[in-house]
Amino acid sequence: RASKEAKLAELAQLKAKPTVGKKVPVPMADGGTSQEDLGKFWSCIRPHFGPEPSRATTTLSDGDKKALLQIAWVQEEAAGMTEARASKEAKLAELAQLKAKPTVGKKVPVPMADGGTSQEDLGKFWSCIRPHFGPEPSRATTTLSDGDKKALLQIAWVQEEAAGMTEARASKEAK
Repeated sequence: RASKEAKLAELAQLKAKPTVGKKVPVPMADGGTSQEDLGKFWSCIRPHFGPEPSRATTTLSDGDKKALLQIAWVQEEAAGMTEARASKEAKLAELAQLKAKPTVGKKVPVPMADGGTSQEDLGKFWSCIRPHFGPEPSRATTTLSDGDKKALLQIAWVQEEAAGMTEARASKEAK
């Protein structure tokens, strides 16, 4: 396998973010090459450039980070990660104001704790929490407290969604 340093050197040669699953030859210390998934490697070091560097699964030195930040596509990735975002609580509060289910892909301004606003896709957020209201809550990708669920179930469109999910499941099982 190629060393971390060799993979970092290969990342520095790329003109765009690497694709997960696409293996490329990376030189090894013994003179040979190793087929490496630089997209997966980038996923392991990417958190170093965002607000939660502790989530990175591969360590980087300050020098490694500085070197990578000289690369245009890394700068773009880092800029997108450090952008302030609305909290889950703020998104839940915004969902509670809606009269109908939000549309995926439509961003709306959501207030942030610092007084600013963040453009958020509440439709995508809803799709991440929606499974909590159906027969398979373990499929939800965003956690909700029991209090959050109870509060959302006071909203008419959430009640309709939840009822539709259990009805769809019941008719599927009856077949």
